[in-house]
Amino acid sequence: MKYFVPAIILLLLFVPLLADWPLPGSRSISSTFGEYRSGLRIHAGIDIRTPVLAMPVVAPIDGWVERLRVSPWGYGKVLYLRGVDGGDYIFAHLSGFAPGLAERVVEEQEKRRNYFVELWFSDKEFPFFAGDTIAFTGGTGIGRPHLHFEVRDADSHPTNPLELGFSPMPDTTPPVFYSLVVVPLDISSRVNGSLLPVEIPVFFDEQKKVYRLRRRIFASGNLGFETCVYDYEREENPNRLGVYSLSLSLEDSTIFSFSPVSFSYEDNADAGFLWDIDSEERFNRRFVRLFSAHPTDVGFTKGDGKINLSEEDSVLFFRVIASDIHSNSSSLFLPVHYSPPVNIGSLEKTESDTFLFFSSQSDTGFSVLVDGRRPDKLIRFEEGENRLGFILPDSISGETIKLFFPNSNRLFLSLQDAGNPFESRVSFDYTVRETGLFLFFEFEPQKPVEILVEKSGDTI
Repeated sequence: MKYFVPAIILLLLFVPLLADWPLPGSRSISSTFGEYRSGLRIHAGIDIRTPVLAMPVVAPIDGWVERLRVSPWGYGKVLYLRGVDGGDYIFAHLSGFAPGLAERVVEEQEKRRNYFVELWFSDKEFPFFAGDTIAFTGGTGIGRPHLHFEVRDADSHPTNPLELGFSPMPDTTPPVFYSLVVVPLDISSRVNGSLLPVEIPVFFDEQKKVYRLRRRIFASGNLGFETCVYDYEREENPNRLGVYSLSLSLEDSTIFSFSPVSFSYEDNADAGFLWDIDSEERFNRRFVRLFSAHPTDVGFTKGDGKINLSEEDSVLFFRVIASDIHSNSSSLFLPVHYSPPVNIGSLEKTESDTFLFFSSQSDTGFSVLVDGRRPDKLIRFEEGENRLGFILPDSISGETIKLFFPNSNRLFLSLQDAGNPFESRVSFDYTVRETGLFLFFEFEPQKPVEILVEKSGDTI
């Protein structure tokens, strides 16, 4: 079950009980709550920069130490403080614990003859008041030295500490947009003549103080936006941080919003629907989706965000606003122009099983040859009732071509250098999705490529 609590309720529950920032010696943030982590994981806390080791960590609230864990992996040395509000306050990657706690850990390690230990305590054994030193910062477990600070509510759901009144270093730097991706959401939709996602670079308009596109968007059908955007604590701090909130608006109406407030650990399985891993691999940037890619999206999001562009729309004006916790914000202005989709022709099958060739026409992209003839438009090949489709963009930059097979039968393909079938220089990979089978081809420019296709009745 997904979990979402409005920020105002969280503030009413927690703020009156909070006291001190957990690390008096540093208020500089190196990672924010809700950032994506490799391995389909959502960052469950904030990371506080530690200029030196063994900085005192203090209890932010009255409570008691409920649990200690020592491990060479993960959180390393970690302390769990149960607050009088019923929440858990977690401090990870520590170098050591306060007197009394430290001795209990050593005693247990010697008893078990093992570095790894986990200890649980009652509320009477190690009580602490807000402001008491409970541990010391370090670099145990994974990552460079820092303090991972995490707050879990009474239901063990991680909650953004910055929503609860914890105040980091003052910040006047707004988020920075780096790029936008426009994604066709079905096989009949197009972006700048392509059925593949298209990346559009952006720039900052100094005069208008907004981000704009370096190229215009011409599109049709069902589309979604993705953006690469980061926040910075201050200009001299190079750490890229996740933004506090994102919103997508059409005219003056918000159609999608993203704001990491609270989540359930079950939501980690859906992290790949918030950030587009395919776009990251394709464009070498991390993109946040500005549309709902799954019916059970994490509670970070509201709205659908999907766009339908038809003949009735000559141009639609969108705006993306990115904000940090200090209310610094940046805007990206997105005009999208309607352009009718390219017509798709139909061909009859020849006697030969070989019916598609690819060759490099110029340095601007690739053209398609069918039995030696070069068509002007995209091509679909149809065969009887079981439709077998090949669809290609009119022009493709780079050396990768993507084919789509909408039929439900298994395809057996052999790819080879058309000039010498015994010395193949072609490689391909595929992925199966709900909408069909996608194949990705890479080959040397100027080398024609032959694709041989057979079908069987086995389903994918």
